Amino acid sequence: MTEPASDPPDISVIVIIIDGTDALGNCLDALSRQTGDMTLEVIVPHDQISGDAATLAATFPKVRFLDLGTVKGAPLSEDPMGFYNACTIRRAAGIKAARGRLIGMLTDRGIPAPDWAENALQLQRQHSAAAVGGCTDNGIDTIWHWAVHFYDFARYMPPQPTTMTDHLSVTNVCYEASALAGLGDLAKHRFRELAVHEALAASGQKMILSDGILTTEYRPKIPTRDLAMEWFTWGRKYSGFRVSEIPTRLRLARILATPIVPFVLWFRQLGIQREKKVHMDRFWRASPLLFLIVTMWALGELTGYCLGPKKEVA
Repeated sequence: MTEPASDPPDISVIVIIIDGTDALGNCLDALSRQTGDMTLEVIVPHDQISGDAATLAATFPKVRFLDLGTVKGAPLSEDPMGFYNACTIRRAAGIKAARGRLIGMLTDRGIPAPDWAENALQLQRQHSAAAVGGCTDNGIDTIWHWAVHFYDFARYMPPQPTTMTDHLSVTNVCYEASALAGLGDLAKHRFRELAVHEALAASGQKMILSDGILTTEYRPKIPTRDLAMEWFTWGRKYSGFRVSEIPTRLRLARILATPIVPFVLWFRQLGIQREKKVHMDRFWRASPLLFLIVTMWALGELTGYCLGPKKEVA
């Protein structure tokens, strides 16, 4: 890998801060060791929630630390939705600052493989895709971490053959800059991945998923009570996003179906793991905690369908 000169880099990588200094340092170190003949620009948007990020500037002088000043939001432990909203703003700001033909997105807790950038560039060139997304492995071998990882990344766990898709994980993805520009104002102020991916699919743009673009997740453990509330929030976010798009009768049907939703979600995870034929022993041991997660998601969905979307921070 070569550093970007005056010409636009091949890839601009936006690293979103989730866990902070130590995790960010590990991620930036992995990006500095990427293999392949390409130019890479690394951008780290930070704000009052992640103000200590700039302390790494001396260690990584070639990284662009993008100071966003004060962004309305709250730390993850207090308000998951506030934190998510802050991340959507960071991603949008990173896109505005990026100079690369491709724009990659990672989080600091996802460590990219040495050939991450090389493979992303190669796949995009081979398939002329608007977006290429990768897989995420679990880096901490505990039941708690496997339970969270199964629900968060089941469909993005290796093995995964290279294939066209309509869904990608915003924690490990690389977009063609021109494709994002073609979305107009959709991602100008906040980058909400679900809306972006749906817009790309609706316009006939090609999206590719492959385990050749691999990261390894190192998520810090939090109290189970906080974990439960986090997934309740994501469930409500999902239904809050959908509630304006569906007719009243379907909304009512989904409310009435709430008791079976945890079972549907759990069996969906089981089916994914059986298809991938890996980690089944860990899946069974993690199942009680996994069932708690899907139950809290279902309760969050119920709340969103009943009360509508939670008012977001402006």
